[in-house]
Amino acid sequence: ETQNGRTLTRSFSQRGRTGIVYPTGEQFSESRNAQGQLLSISAVNAQGQVLSPPVSACDYSGFSCVREVRKNGVVTTCDYRSDGESTLPLAGGVEDFSFGECVRCTLSSATGTVLENYVTRRNRDGCEVQNQLAFGVGGTPRVRRMTFTLDPRNWVTGCITQVRTAAGGAVTTESNVSYVIDARGQRVIASGGSHPGSYTSVATLPPGDTQMAQYSTWPGGPLTWDPNGSLTDLSRGTSGLHLVYDGYSRLVEVLDTANHSLATYAYDACDRRITSTLPASTLGAPPTVTSFLYDGDVCIQELDGGNVPQRTFACANGSAICIVPINGDPIYPHATNSSARLKVWQLMQGQNSTGAMRWTPVVPKPQSILYRMCFTNSSGAITEGVTCDDAGQPIFLNELGNVRAGATSTLSGYHWMKDCYDRVAIWCPESGLFECDSSVYSPELGQATCIKIGGAEHKNDWPQK
Repeated sequence: ETQNGRTLTRSFSQRGRTGIVYPTGEQFSESRNAQGQLLSISAVNAQGQVLSPPVSACDYSGFSCVREVRKNGVVTTCDYRSDGESTLPLAGGVEDFSFGECVRCTLSSATGTVLENYVTRRNRDGCEVQNQLAFGVGGTPRVRRMTFTLDPRNWVTGCITQVRTAAGGAVTTESNVSYVIDARGQRVIASGGSHPGSYTSVATLPPGDTQMAQYSTWPGGPLTWDPNGSLTDLSRGTSGLHLVYDGYSRLVEVLDTANHSLATYAYDACDRRITSTLPASTLGAPPTVTSFLYDGDVCIQELDGGNVPQRTFACANGSAICIVPINGDPIYPHATNSSARLKVWQLMQGQNSTGAMRWTPVVPKPQSILYRMCFTNSSGAITEGVTCDDAGQPIFLNELGNVRAGATSTLSGYHWMKDCYDRVAIWCPESGLFECDSSVYSPELGQATCIKIGGAEHKNDWPQK
């Protein structure tokens, strides 16, 4: 496959893919079992020798990966709860009714020391009601805990986030947000959290915001949308954004209220973002251009304007398992969020233009996505982490799991977030938006700001309208 003059080469057997060669020469070998499940992925040197240990090695129970070991020795284990099992112990925890789903992800060092422990609880409908991330072991480790309030329809109406920033310390409330929602699940009032206040939706035609399931105003000010249902102006108090789209409703430029360009983007025929251009912070300096190389829908390399790789990713099962930045020091991202089922949108059955049946998401939700990642170095030590609030707004953490005040991105520069539904999107700190494969998502509004034409009908994406 050739993308912008850069060619990827893949090899396959009857069990699935066996290897991949990047345009810049990096090679990886993949081994699979009889079911086609990935057992390991290993780097291959220029002489064609498979290097040991592998970048990642996996063990399965049925179709579920229960153990994974990275090259730096860090081990991830997943526990799945079956009928009749006792609830995992969790101080202040609610009752868990999970069945056949992951209830605990544990991250351990090569010597067996527990680095992180992530526990998920669900109600009788399989919807997540609580999660807790504990850093280390002991009776009172550092923790981050989210407890959700659901209405009878399992729509999220509140979330309390509690933290213990030092082992042995007291648990304090970091955030307490609640929502009044209408019959369709749209916000009416938000209390607490980052954006408290009223949300309105005008039914007058035009603009017909009520009919389009989009807000007319929010606590940050007025919102405007184009006829395709794409957000064009987002007020943020005294500041804001103006968003520009192409004919396929893909976001191609972000401007501030003074009409200064903050970013421009370009896409290929598969709706993948292939370039990102950010203006220089110094007057007269050239802009920062980043090109993206993909393996399917997964980014495997980021290059600068001179086509020099800045970050190269080894990927498996749809996500990066190793990042090699330009300085050559490997970084290992670990997704420790277990599969959650927070109800994020209403689904209605309808027909597309060809008459085929499809499911169309029509209602935005105040609570949308959950993701959690931490990063380890070549020695297996945690260097940083990233989690999110109840609406998916990124929260960047230091090596101890505490909030990095004022941070808008990871230290490693890795922005590809993967949620509990295995959906991947790139976080754009220049705009505060997520670029998904068939939409753009605003964690401030808790809804998509656009749906790419032709994308929503056939792709499982992040929250849409």
